[in-house]
Amino acid sequence: MKKVLHNISRITEKIEKFIIGFSIVAMMVNSTANAMGRYFFNKSIFFSEELNQFLIVAVTFIGFAYAVRKGRNIRMTAVYDSLSQRAKKITATLIAISTSMLMFYLAYLAYFYVLELQDLNRLSPALQFPVYIIYSIIPVGLTMAGIQYLICFLMNLTHSEIYLSYDLIEGFTMSDFAQFFSDVIAGELDIYVITFTLVTVMVILLFLSFPMIVPLAVGALIGLVHFSGTDPQVIIQQMVTGISPNALIAVPMFILAADIMTRGHTAHNLLGLIEAFVGHMKGGLPITTCISCTLFGSVSGSTQATVVSVGQIMRPKMLQAGYKDSFVMALIINASDIAFLIPPSIGLILYGTLANASVGELFIAGIGPGILLAILFSLYCYFHSVTHSDSIALVEKTDWSQKILAIQKAILPLGFPALIVGGIYSGIVTPTEAASFSVLYAVIVECLIYRELKVGDIWDAALSTGLITAVVFILVGIGQAFSWYISFEQIPQELLAPLNLEDASKEYVLFVIAVAFFVGCMFVDSLVVLLILTPIFMPIVESVGLDPILVGVMVTLQMAIGSATPPFGCDIFTAIAIFNKPYMEVIRGTLPFILILFMMSALLIFFPGIALLLRDLAFG
Repeated sequence: MKKVLHNISRITEKIEKFIIGFSIVAMMVNSTANAMGRYFFNKSIFFSEELNQFLIVAVTFIGFAYAVRKGRNIRMTAVYDSLSQRAKKITATLIAISTSMLMFYLAYLAYFYVLELQDLNRLSPALQFPVYIIYSIIPVGLTMAGIQYLICFLMNLTHSEIYLSYDLIEGFTMSDFAQFFSDVIAGELDIYVITFTLVTVMVILLFLSFPMIVPLAVGALIGLVHFSGTDPQVIIQQMVTGISPNALIAVPMFILAADIMTRGHTAHNLLGLIEAFVGHMKGGLPITTCISCTLFGSVSGSTQATVVSVGQIMRPKMLQAGYKDSFVMALIINASDIAFLIPPSIGLILYGTLANASVGELFIAGIGPGILLAILFSLYCYFHSVTHSDSIALVEKTDWSQKILAIQKAILPLGFPALIVGGIYSGIVTPTEAASFSVLYAVIVECLIYRELKVGDIWDAALSTGLITAVVFILVGIGQAFSWYISFEQIPQELLAPLNLEDASKEYVLFVIAVAFFVGCMFVDSLVVLLILTPIFMPIVESVGLDPILVGVMVTLQMAIGSATPPFGCDIFTAIAIFNKPYMEVIRGTLPFILILFMMSALLIFFPGIALLLRDLAFG
């Protein structure tokens, strides 16, 4: 049995890796060529946007199957991790078979969606190519994902180990309640019945450690089929709609550029520059860490990547200087939050897509709060170092020859944020074009100038990018389906009506949004919270006249805070894995940084110019 499963798995893996890698590389070449053609030859590729949308579909659904194989789909494991080994085994087995059945059902819906497109003879606008041929990849990808979960189920049945994938082995009154649940079973369209049902089912599935796609998909299906009587095929239509906006092309391109540069010399050169100028001062090393997180955030756009890259370099240096490990880890975890605000923030791109807001304006608006947050963290680091000066050794001061050498090494890495921010601020490029040029820039710097990477490294980076993109975009797609349903039923308007937010002040509405996102991101992955809550609050944002750009910065800040805040902040668990330290030790020193982050949130509420000033200067 195992040999048969192994052969099936390896054949499909080769197909998945080829499609993912080829699609990412093709997207890189297409996007870069289009951007260069428009600016250097005044001629764009007429089918460029359309081709990228097709490639995104391929990466999302085939990449999803590959992510299932690698056990990379986002889950919430807090409850699962507390179970006994036997309970984990039973839970993992049930999750595998039920998720497999869900994937096969979605593939079934996607198959008939493709047949409908074929019957309509729908052609793509630019290439005049039959759309159904391209979208045939959707049922194929979902079927391959279902097969992977089925294989996982069979492996758990036939082996003593706990398999998370084929490739991954673990380590009111009674009468009121009766009437309420009878309404649930009957599918009565009471808004509170619907909400209770969806929330209960989704929370249970989340805490049972199902992949995040499952609660969202099940919630959407229960609403569409059980309560609304709508054709469930809508879920496939909305998934395609969710991943179609052209702005999303920037996500895999920025991820690819960051991956290429982090495989090379970029991180070390940026850190070397900052340390050369401030490392010898009191608090120099932690301040270097703060500034490095800010600069590296402008390269990676990811808090977790920042924790890994900056943490691995700076933690040993600060420990050697005499800083307590609890302070060091807390600093790295929380300073990485700045990466969420500094362009190219993935959170800002996704919010812009969901809220129909300008990604370029969001990028510029995030700079002010990001820099201010870096300053506040640096001030705390300085005073902490002063109060513990007896136990902390200063780093030897560098001379000007060393400083000049550090500047020379950092010039090329600094070109990356300059390209993104300067290009967007000046209006020369759009965020999507900036992402395309950043990939080209990364390849030139790391492959041609530094000669650190080879063609094989670029292919590996493309494959890694495809996997990450698929994990994110499959949630964006299913989140769009769920958001469409709750908007269709006008659930947000009904639930928020008792709060009278439409008559409230802008400051109060912004406060409510901040609290909702912060609490949500404490317990659930920030991306899922973004997908669920953004469509709920956007009608209120529009009705009270709040600037959606300001809201986007506030939302992204709360996502960042949630990722670093107990009990379930993802950056905490990244640090646990990277630093090999227990949970309580990792979070011990976080309180001062969390208070600073709360203060930053308050400053945004009462002084919105922190975010909007640069935006207004750039875009009028």
